[in-house]
Amino acid sequence: MEKRRKEYFDHALDRAVDRAAMILDDLRFIRKMHREGQDETVYTYTLGMVEAVENMTRNARELVLSQRTPTCEEDVKRIIDENYKIEMGFTKEEWFCLRMPLIIPKKNGYSVKYVENRLRAALEEFWKYRPHLGFPYDKAVIVFRHMYARSRNLWEHYVPADSEVECVIRLIFVYVLRQMFQISFRHYHCCSIGEEERTEVYVMPVSDFDKWLAQETPYLLMTPKCGELYECPVDARKARNKLDNEETTT
Repeated sequence: MEKRRKEYFDHALDRAVDRAAMILDDLRFIRKMHREGQDETVYTYTLGMVEAVENMTRNARELVLSQRTPTCEEDVKRIIDENYKIEMGFTKEEWFCLRMPLIIPKKNGYSVKYVENRLRAALEEFWKYRPHLGFPYDKAVIVFRHMYARSRNLWEHYVPADSEVECVIRLIFVYVLRQMFQISFRHYHCCSIGEEERTEVYVMPVSDFDKWLAQETPYLLMTPKCGELYECPVDARKARNKLDNEETTT
């Protein structure tokens, strides 16, 4: 058993070393193409490097988990949670909202596992003891807001892939709406520029969509409001009523 474990570690380490060398070569090539103004080539190779880095990350986790220490799984999970932060809660309008790292075309073995694995666990934990939203899928709408950094070059070209978006919607159906996924379900997208990159996803009644659109329109291409998220709709309602009372008294 000990010999087998050592062989597994050696193989994983070899894969990590080979990928690290490839990533370094790609970075040198990307720098050369950038200096020559070959933007399309830079984008193509940068996208490929992202995939290589994802695989490198998987190798690094294998190296840790292969040690079979008492806390190895918890240690890896802690690092993932710290570096792939997901926030969930309810806005003051009582819309469910999740905030996650920016969804851009980034593949892990040509799959969406890098999104699904982390998001599924977070949704399952959040909705474990909460009732599902009180309206059926045909009375609901999902809105994606993709926030890009001001410093990102050609940010408008980073269009989220359909597979990533569909993955998020399917998970929302399972854990938030708790209904079977419907391919004809309505969802909308908008983009904003801010200091922090992330994707925000809102689940709201169809009847509230005009309200959301009225709030969002003045903030297009500007840093959007990042309001507080509340643990449950009741807390959100109390906060909204308190804010309304304060505005009335002033």
